[in-house]
Amino acid sequence: MPAPSSDPSGRYARAAPRRWLAWAVTATLLLMAGGMSWLGWQAGRPWVAEPVAPQALPKPNAADFYLRAAALVADKGVLERAASQPVAGSPAVTPKELAAAVEHNRAALAELRKGFAHKCVVPCAGTFWDRSDSYRQLRALPDLLDAQSAVRVAAGDASGAMDAALDELRLGIDMTHGVPLYADEHGLACQQQARNQMSRCFGGLSPSDAVAVLRRLNGLLSRQVSLHEVFTQDRAWRLAATAEAFEQADWAYYLSWNGTTRAGRMGRLVVRGRRGVMDDLRRLYNHYLDLSSRPYPDLATTPALDGVVAGTLEPMFRGIACNHVFAAADNDLHATSLALWCYANYHGDYPDRLDALVPAFLPRVPMDPFARSAPLTYRPGNGTFRLYSIGPDLRDDGGRRATFQPRSDERWWELYLTAEGDFGCGEDP
Repeated sequence: MPAPSSDPSGRYARAAPRRWLAWAVTATLLLMAGGMSWLGWQAGRPWVAEPVAPQALPKPNAADFYLRAAALVADKGVLERAASQPVAGSPAVTPKELAAAVEHNRAALAELRKGFAHKCVVPCAGTFWDRSDSYRQLRALPDLLDAQSAVRVAAGDASGAMDAALDELRLGIDMTHGVPLYADEHGLACQQQARNQMSRCFGGLSPSDAVAVLRRLNGLLSRQVSLHEVFTQDRAWRLAATAEAFEQADWAYYLSWNGTTRAGRMGRLVVRGRRGVMDDLRRLYNHYLDLSSRPYPDLATTPALDGVVAGTLEPMFRGIACNHVFAAADNDLHATSLALWCYANYHGDYPDRLDALVPAFLPRVPMDPFARSAPLTYRPGNGTFRLYSIGPDLRDDGGRRATFQPRSDERWWELYLTAEGDFGCGEDP
């Protein structure tokens, strides 16, 4: 015989799901209230804005001359098309058009070259969301100098063409003085454009002209900004910009950068809070200031830091650091290649070792910035030579030219970071 039921009407059995639901709702509300209280406490935690010294701008400042020159540039469309060739679908610029564009810009060129007599520190805006900084206005100047060099090459004036290319290199180096990390890329791009143009001028130089060019090139390279200096400049700018962003109610939006994972980063930044974000920024920059004063392999092989701030900025830090080191290596490769050519003109053949170039042609033996402690790789033989850097894969591939991996526009800074092979395995220029 079955036991008698203690709930013959079934009322308690029917009420059980409602009780569980009420408990679940109550627990959820309590958790939400606790979470909101914690977020409020995080938001209210005091954070210390690190005092940042105002940017020390020289007087007169070469950047002011460059900005005035940029405002005078005419025929920008012709100059941009000439600089972008060969690009599929790009209308060709005729030599006559290019010569006319250079002629129309005599005033801009004169103003630009006045600036070369002065020290340059590019004024830097202190906001995260307003990217219309003054250095962006300088983009037309490398195209103009490139065009002037090309016109002189066409006229058979290799020495004058090289002078214009060296002016372009000088401008690119100056554009890295005083700017934050992402802006450093514009100066590096200008230097790359200048080196490409220099390569077109080497063959037409006389031995005496080549020595004069090498002397000026060595002087320009002594003005390069080190990677440590770039991170120091960027730290001052970003801490000031972050403190400014914290004054906005939607500060997490401005500090989350762009991209497909922006919403997730915003939430993690809010949870971390202003003080936590500022502490993480300081920790990240102290880490990279230490790494940037060491050989590049230390920076490349050190594990990434944890956290939303490091996860957002560190990949870009590594990519731009690699681009900066590549520019230093490529500048030295060009100077060393020209020095070898000058040596061969005077001695009839290339030297057995790079230290034979010092001090007559180079101030020092050029070191490979991608290596821990080794010079550029140099292999002479049969009236020619091979000269290269091992590149960011940190392997000596015997001079095999580097190959580059496809990258998205969102990760533009990965161009050299993902390269495999050696950089600059050049022949006699």
